[in-house]
Amino acid sequence: MTIRRGTPEDAAALTAVRFACQAETYGPLYGPEFVASIQAGTGTAEEDLQHLSTVGTTVQVAQDDDAALLGFAIAADGPMDWEADVAPDVIAARQLVSLYTRTSTHGTGLGQRLLTAVLADHDPAEPVYLWIMAGNDRAHAFYAKHGFTQVDHPPFPAEHAWSGQFTYPMLRPGQAG
Repeated sequence: MTIRRGTPEDAAALTAVRFACQAETYGPLYGPEFVASIQAGTGTAEEDLQHLSTVGTTVQVAQDDDAALLGFAIAADGPMDWEADVAPDVIAARQLVSLYTRTSTHGTGLGQRLLTAVLADHDPAEPVYLWIMAGNDRAHAFYAKHGFTQVDHPPFPAEHAWSGQFTYPMLRPGQAG
């Protein structure tokens, strides 16, 4: 397994692995209708190309020996305007936007490797935040293991393609060097 920086040429493969991971992750938790909704509304190859091409955004991809993508992580500058409105206590310069791995890789350390790689350029003294779907206990435990704690904030109703579920922020404080 190799982890490398994503390139614009990875956009279509990134979207394909995103969709596969979302189906594997969210299907059992929230049902196929929810998966269909998020896949119809977000995460298109054009959006992934934007992530791969935006200054200040880091994309790391994991691939197997045959160059098939097994997962990815995206970190970007934050916070976004809507986040400041709903969770002003999440004031951090860096956001972990996405981290997905295929279920076949769970327990292999791939998620930890992607998390480390996508934040490698980030100053560890600065905090990092993310949003997590309520009920995704596996992801919550993973992030807690890596220093993220749930911000004292009630779950926020997800909007648009993600509506019908709730999300909440987690924050990893800056680490003194």
